[in-house]
Order: sequence, then C-alpha cells, then structure tokens
Amino acid sequence: MELDSPLFWVIFFVSVLILMARARKKRPELPTKPKGVSGKVAQVTSPLRRETPLSCLLDDSKKFGPLFQDKNPPVLPHTEGCQCQLSEFYTDSNKLYAGKVEGSNDVDTDLGNLAKLERRYYKYRLILAHPDCPPHTEEETQNLLNLMDLEPSFQEKITQHLEGNL
Repeated sequence: MELDSPLFWVIFFVSVLILMARARKKRPELPTKPKGVSGKVAQVTSPLRRETPLSCLLDDSKKFGPLFQDKNPPVLPHTEGCQCQLSEFYTDSNKLYAGKVEGSNDVDTDLGNLAKLERRYYKYRLILAHPDCPPHTEEETQNLLNLMDLEPSFQEKITQHLEGNL
C-alpha cells in the first residue's frame, strides 16, 4: 500500500482512533475531592487558676468526638473542686484539617482575659507548678513550654503570680 493512497490514510486514522479510545478506557480516573465527615464535637473547658485540679488542667481545651482520637468526653466533675464545663458544637473534617475548628475560648482565668497563646502558656505553667504532676507529664509539658515564644514581661508576670507576688 502506498502512502499517497486514500485507503491507507483511512485505515491509518481509524487505527489511531481505536488506539486512543482504548487508552482512554485504561487511564485511571483522577481522585475526586473527598467528602467532609461532619459530627458533633465536645470540648472541655476549665477555669485556669492556681487551685484548679490537675485532671482539669490536663483536659482543658481537649476536644472529643468522631473526628478526634478520644471519642467520648470524660464524666464531669473530674474530682472535688472541678469546675470544668463541656461545650458541644458541630464541625466537619474539612474545617478540622484546615485548622479552623475552634471551640470556646472564653475561659475564666485568675489573670483576667488572656490571648490564646498566653492562655496556653499559663496552662502549661500551672501544670508544672501543680504538686501532683507526675514526672513524665512534667517533662512533656516542659518541652511544649520551651517551644513557645512569648514576651519575657508576660513570662515574668506569670512567674510572679505563681510565686504569690501578684
């Protein structure tokens, strides 16, 4: 068959079309965006004070639900003197992975209203200052505390408060 023959070109284009159709069928489909899983979330909040029980400090700001490692919230009150509250809200996994899942940030502290990072720093310092803090928790908390970058004046304010000088 010659290259200038019309029959050659018809057979050639039909063959190419068949090969393209087969290749299209074998091509894997691109994954679709996964649907977000939604669910009810419970968050424990505890007032941050020097007399707050250790179990309350450890569970403060902890979230529970189908999207988290801990599925069921603790039974409240934890211990005598527990003033923890359980707040519930709905969220989905897309918000969770985007870091936009925030529960209640209105927590009572004996230092007044604190910013989110200051509140976390104060919580870690309260855990370290608690007399019942086990050594492994103390070590983990100290490591977390060392990662925080706060104003030295605020850190000094917390130190003075915990020593009873404020």
